[in-house]
Amino acid sequence: MSHDAPRRPAWSAGRLVGWSVLAALARAQLVENRSVVLDGVARAAQREQCGAVARDVGATFVVITTECSDRAAHRSRIVGRQRLIPGWYELRWAIESGFKH
Repeated sequence: MSHDAPRRPAWSAGRLVGWSVLAALARAQLVENRSVVLDGVARAAQREQCGAVARDVGATFVVITTECSDRAAHRSRIVGRQRLIPGWYELRWAIESGFKH
């Protein structure tokens, strides 16, 4: 019997790296007493990570949640988006549509 951990999709690892980079950049700005706005799809783990950064430096942490209730508009925004980040995956509706609808 194998006890290997389940494999995560490659885009999942990219998400972890991306939020780690954002958290580090946010920390650098906060210690300089600058405001920070992070805009992205943040799950509970990422919100906790960013909240911990804010707590560590004595900053206020606020989460603002937005939702596109029009599924067709949401899909057109995802499908039409090109992030053009070298070496980074582009968003796909098949992945992103699993969020909540």
